[in-house]
Formats: sequence, C-alpha cells, structure tokens
Amino acid sequence: MPTGTATFSATPSNTYDVEPGFTNVTVTLTGGSLPTGAEISSAVVRLNANVSRTDVTFSVALAPKSGSFTTVASGLKFSGTGTRTQDFTLTLTSGLITAMTSGNIDFRATGAGSGSRIFRLTSGTAIQVIVSYAAAGPVGAPTSATLSASVAESSPTLTWAGASSGTMNSITGYEIQHCDSANGSSWGSWTALKTVSSSATSGSTTVDLPTTRGNYRKYRIRTLGSLGAGYESSWKETSSVRKNTVPNGPTSVTASPEVFVDEKVTVVWSGAAGGTSAIKAYMIAARHSTNVSSWGSWNVLATPN
Repeated sequence: MPTGTATFSATPSNTYDVEPGFTNVTVTLTGGSLPTGAEISSAVVRLNANVSRTDVTFSVALAPKSGSFTTVASGLKFSGTGTRTQDFTLTLTSGLITAMTSGNIDFRATGAGSGSRIFRLTSGTAIQVIVSYAAAGPVGAPTSATLSASVAESSPTLTWAGASSGTMNSITGYEIQHCDSANGSSWGSWTALKTVSSSATSGSTTVDLPTTRGNYRKYRIRTLGSLGAGYESSWKETSSVRKNTVPNGPTSVTASPEVFVDEKVTVVWSGAAGGTSAIKAYMIAARHSTNVSSWGSWNVLATPN
C-alpha cells in the first residue's frame, strides 16, 4: 500500500502569544501537498513553543487558504512549561483534506479561560501540521490466466484468478485483448477483444478464435478499477490456442472387384493426412447407378477407426 507524509509548516516572522480568551495566532502553512484521493491515517499539529501555563486549554482551527476555519482540536494542554515541542492530534474534515491537495492552509490557535499567556511561538519552525496518509493505488492483475484448450474448433474459455483491489480502488471489470500469429512465433499487434464487468477477483469468459484455420491466437487480461484510467493493473498473458485445421483426404481410393454379384467389395485407400489433430476415423459412403450415368444419393456405410 503506497504511504506518505505531507508536512505543512510556518516560521512566524513575528512573536505570537496565545492568551486566554483571544485568537492570537493566524498564519498560513505551506510546503505540503496531499495526493488526490489520499486516505488519512493520522494528523497532528506540532508546536515549538515557550510554555507558561498548563492549567488552561487552547484550540486549533484550520482553513483552506483564505477560507472559513474549522476547529480540528480543542481542550489542548502542554504537558509541561518551558521551551518544548509537543504534538497534538487533529481531526480533519473532508473539505480540509481536499484543500490540502493544493498545498496551502491557514492555521489559527485560540486560548481558553482567563489570565496570563499560555504559550509563545517564536523563531524556528514553530508550527507544523503533519499528515500521514495512504495514497490511492492501482488494482492488482490476475495471478493466473489460462485457456481451456490449445487446439480448438470453437471458442475456448479464458479463466483467470488472483486479481486484487487497490487502495481506495475497487475492481470494476476486466479488459481482454488478443494478438494473432500464422506460425506461433511471429505475433501481430494487440487488439481490443472485450471488456467484462465484474467486481470479483476471478472469472471466466469465452473468447473468439482466429478467423484463419491453422493460425494461433493468444490473449492478455488486466483488471480495471473504480478510479479509472491510470489505476488499472498490469497485463497477464495466456498461452496460445490454434484454430483446428481439417485433415487431408486420401489421395488414392480403389474398390474391388469392379464387377460383382453379391460378394463384398473391398475398399483400399492411402495418402490421407491429419490436420492439427491426428486422424481418428474414416467415413465410407456409397451410391448406386443402373446406367453409370445417373447416380443416387450418397449413403454412409461405415466409419472404421
């Protein structure tokens, strides 16, 4: 998970005294910047002060530059007197978090109670607002992507698993592309195939084969997230699938005897060759004629293995 810290600070050019009943400090803090979509894990104000009293409290407010102030901490007290640096926890609103993405915020401290000065801010980095955050991150690619076949006659199934959501970036779907090859080694460019809408970390879908028999096709898939472009995953590639090629028929076929009464006819063939799959069987058909001119329909006689 990407994390970071943004520090907004000010070195007052004047001496500021925080006294009971008064808003004594209003300065602009600069130098920090939150990334868009950051998830805040903690926020503190760090004061480097000369503390006079610990029996009364003070509050802290922040505002977008030249905007309205929001109290982010109240009832605060230093743990002792004298020169000291102390952190105080802040509660940030969504509006302030958005304002911090632009870099500058205004700071205000107000004393409570009555009587003399509570603390004084002098030279050095007297005021810091330190915000720790988790930045939005990309979704994770599937860890596996497989095809249901390496040789196919119809659309194979692409199955994937192991995708993951990102920081503040949930899974919304999957993008699938393909590229083709005539020989299984030299490949064309990747081309968009389909997008599958899903919030699951795994899934499956059918994918198209190449249009040319004997050609190869492989696929790649990536996860899409709710944050959109720039927050997708990397690609996960599959192995290839080849579109089935038909076998070559026999180059020679003979039947004997040429003249017969009722005995069996022997059919002999040779020269057949398998396609992308080995030969599994042969289909034998016959048709008849009484004059060797007009022929009837073909009828399958046998399918010998």
